[in-house]
Amino acid sequence: MQKILPPIVIDESDLGLPAENRKFYFAYGMNTNKEEMEMRCPGAIYINTYKLKGLKFVFRTVADIDLTNKKEDSVTGVVWSITPDCEENLDYLEGYPNLYKKIYFSYLNEKIMMYIMTPKSKQRKALNSPNDHYKRCLLKGYKTYGLPATQILSALGETQLSENERLYLERRSI
Repeated sequence: MQKILPPIVIDESDLGLPAENRKFYFAYGMNTNKEEMEMRCPGAIYINTYKLKGLKFVFRTVADIDLTNKKEDSVTGVVWSITPDCEENLDYLEGYPNLYKKIYFSYLNEKIMMYIMTPKSKQRKALNSPNDHYKRCLLKGYKTYGLPATQILSALGETQLSENERLYLERRSI
């Protein structure tokens, strides 16, 4: 179910930064994990979850998305409000502009940024399962924000999950 983002209201006195200096960022991988985002981007503010159509969630050792433009494909993730320092930290983490590039989409007249692998990176990195730490990090973020665990399961294939991960997903009724 697609969630509608609420109007964005940021109290500038809490941020020490004018709201117009912030931008919106859509995360679908490790940055769906609250603790990871708090370490990398202490100024990030959770806004909501959101589902984008025409995209397919995949793993190339790390999370990535393929632009399919098929209405049956979708990726659900977390929308954050981030500061310029957050964006700089994320650029470094994502290997921007060499490994990942930035693309933007609009929602209710708001521009939202996200990272996807560059075509050159996609050629070098075949579809491949992430390590156990990365999977646990994703599962924790998905659980925190109620993201569909089936998104991870579809990308991994059930046989690639540990017994504990399978049990968690079964309890979530997928």
